[in-house]
Amino acid sequence: MTDHLKQPVSVRKPCRSRHALTADQAAAEAGLESYVERIVRAAPPFTASQRARLAAILNNAAPAVERGKRPKGGRT
Repeated sequence: MTDHLKQPVSVRKPCRSRHALTADQAAAEAGLESYVERIVRAAPPFTASQRARLAAILNNAAPAVERGKRPKGGRT
């Protein structure tokens, strides 16, 4: 066991600390955020089956809709 693991919790240093972003990092983050928003906005809506599967994943439950056979050549 390493010394770090033997230390009491109150003495341990956090694994990472969040530093203030530089102007370049903030601009890059804002650009990435707007790109993701555009992509999500342009995407087609989920099907009922996709919504059910996503809800099951997010709720950590069994899928409410059975998975059917997928057509050859791609994902649905």
